[in-house]
Amino acid sequence: MSPQTQTGLPSTTQPSWPRLLLLVTAAIETMSGLSNSTILFADIPDIPGPGLGGLLIKISLALHPLFAAAALIFISTGWVYHAVVALALVLVIEWMNILPSVRLDDLALSDPGSLFTVIYVLALPVLAIAATLMISRHPDTAGAPAVLLAIPTLASIAGVAAFAIGVMIYGF
Repeated sequence: MSPQTQTGLPSTTQPSWPRLLLLVTAAIETMSGLSNSTILFADIPDIPGPGLGGLLIKISLALHPLFAAAALIFISTGWVYHAVVALALVLVIEWMNILPSVRLDDLALSDPGSLFTVIYVLALPVLAIAATLMISRHPDTAGAPAVLLAIPTLASIAGVAAFAIGVMIYGF
């Protein structure tokens, strides 16, 4: 009997790039979630804020590294379907983390940062739902869901790189 992946197809028939893209995305999200979760242990009463918004932020800070690490474990063991679902949940958690600040700022489109926030708020749940539906309907093809789930992570990395280049050129 030939070796099989968790989706049921022999491992030689599946391309390796979606799995590698999911692995890199899960690793970056795990590191990001772990570095952000230190806010939970800080002794700063004003952060993340009072009320329901603060509770949503605390929940997202606690769950983000857990689901990202689960995706990393799933993809490293070959469970592509479960990794896609876990990374989709990471996107939903990121979206949940943004919602309180969107409510406070009312999404005024006066600067480029607010336009990015609008796109981010609208795109995250759509990407998560689309990736989950794609992998649910076709569990043997993980290419499109991997790309959809990697878009927000790659956009964040591109933003950090652009900021770093701007600081190197013009100073802070």
